[in-house]
This record gives sequence, C-alpha cells and structure tokens, in this order.
Amino acid sequence: MKEKFLVKSSVLKLAERLEKESGEGMLSIYVTSDAEMPKEAGEAAAKLSSATGMMIFHSLQTDIVIIPPFPVLRNEVFCESRFRAEQLRELFSKHYRLGIVLMHLGEYAVAVFDGDKIIAAKCGKQYVHAKHGKGGYSQGRFSRLRDVQMKHYFDAVYKAAKEIFEKEAGRLDYIIYGGPRITVSGFLKRDHFLKKISDKMLGRTLNVKRANRTELDSVMRELWKTRVIFLKERFA
Repeated sequence: MKEKFLVKSSVLKLAERLEKESGEGMLSIYVTSDAEMPKEAGEAAAKLSSATGMMIFHSLQTDIVIIPPFPVLRNEVFCESRFRAEQLRELFSKHYRLGIVLMHLGEYAVAVFDGDKIIAAKCGKQYVHAKHGKGGYSQGRFSRLRDVQMKHYFDAVYKAAKEIFEKEAGRLDYIIYGGPRITVSGFLKRDHFLKKISDKMLGRTLNVKRANRTELDSVMRELWKTRVIFLKERFA
C-alpha cells in the first residue's frame, strides 16, 4: 500500500488513466462521510476514515481510494466494464465560494475566495509569546501572561472573521481553517459568531507555514491537495 498527496491537475490525470481501463466487474464507489460503507468497498477501504467521504476504484488490477478535498456529492455504486469517474470530475470542476481562516504564531489571515480569486481579505498580527519549558513560579506567571495574549490574539482573529464573513455567511459553501491544530481548536472553543455557521466548517485543517497575505495567495494549491491511497501498485 502506498499513499500520496496529489495536486488538482494530477488527480484529473489519474481520472483519465482510470477511465481508459476496461474489464469485468470494475467497481466505482462514491461514499459520503455520513453514509455506511458499502460491502463492495472491501475491508481495507472500510478501515479508512474521512471527513469528506471516499471515492473507491476497485478491479482485479486496480485498488485505489481517493479522499477528496471537498465532500463527495452523492452516494453511488457502479459495477461495469469500465470505471466511472464522472463524479470525481464533477467535484473537481465545481466552483466553490470559501471562507478561509489561517492562524500561526500570532499572525492571522482571513479571506473569502470565489473560485481561485480572493474577493475580500484581512491580515494582521497580535503578539504571543512562544511556549517555554521552565518550571516554578516564573512558569505559572508566564502561563497566565500567555493566556491573556492568546485571548487578545483570538479576539483579533474573531474580529477579522466577523468583518469579512458576516455579509458573506449565507453565500459561503464552506469555512476552512489552517494552522496548528491546537491553535485552531482553541479558537473554535470560544463562543462567537462563527459558531452560528459551524455547519459550514469543513472537517479538515490546512497545513500552512505562515498566516499572512503571501500564504493566502498560495493557499489554493494546498486546499486542493488530495490524499490518494494505492492499495495495489498499478498506479502508485
């Protein structure tokens, strides 16, 4: 078994290669995240988990699971003489309107994307001390200071998100967070405007090195990265 993360163009090339295969009993399975895994998917695929669902292509020679960057559109099972990649192509050609929140080391960047284009954005900084490992009284005082700094930082992120998203909330397809998971989870625990639209939150966190305008300008490449698991070696 091999696992790769493919960019959007590489996924579409993989779809082309799959569609050229032919044979008997070729399974194309699309499973949404809240659906029960069809028994046809096999034990290996059933052991995997995904917040966006799975696309499974199985034959005697091929066994591939694709974890798409956005939710599978509908549950489908095909058993034909060729693979059915139509839904894969449909998902990767969709035009999404997205809210992006990046957080990293005291920086933040909030934006609305219409397709690949940024239509609104706000970036900023709010100083936060890095953690240190000293013990004793100084550690406790430092922790209290850092807690106050994190509160001010989260307040700044929330203010920016409210300003950028409030008018767009009804038009957004998804809201996606990026940055260290502990920072993102700390922000999401707070009671604020974004909880009202938490149903739009995509259950994945982007891996970003910074949270600024430069990172926003390149985040779409990271956003469309797709996890592909090759259970058999044919296309790996």
